[in-house]
Amino acid sequence: MNYARIIDGVRLCKAWRYRYEQDNMDDLENKIKGKQSFRNHIIVTDGSFSMDGTIAQLDQICDLADTYNAVAVVGVRHSTGFLVKTGRGTYQYRHVMGRVEILNITAGGHPIVPIMLYETVLAQTFAARLLEVNYIIGFLFP
Repeated sequence: MNYARIIDGVRLCKAWRYRYEQDNMDDLENKIKGKQSFRNHIIVTDGSFSMDGTIAQLDQICDLADTYNAVAVVGVRHSTGFLVKTGRGTYQYRHVMGRVEILNITAGGHPIVPIMLYETVLAQTFAARLLEVNYIIGFLFP
């Protein structure tokens, strides 16, 4: 069972979508294998499943993403701030930092506020300063 915002995001993107059985990497791989003709593959999962207390096998998910040239997207809302010593959540717990392309983080009760700055240097400076205090990750588009 994935977090509602992940489900909504996947639904709203209007791409073909396939559900795989939770924690079943064979099922996930079979879903990806059957769709190799598709241009892009994105594997979306929660990092932890609070309803049953399990942690996603992000290491194996990232291995499959590497094998099939897919992007890994992980929701870490239920683990950020308290899982592992630094509080970075399941992606650090499963040792996949740097392998997950997109993290969906919502700290309970704290909104995510997008800020667009149309000057590259200003945007990079702003993002770097906020990153120093663990508030933001900046994205740049060409």
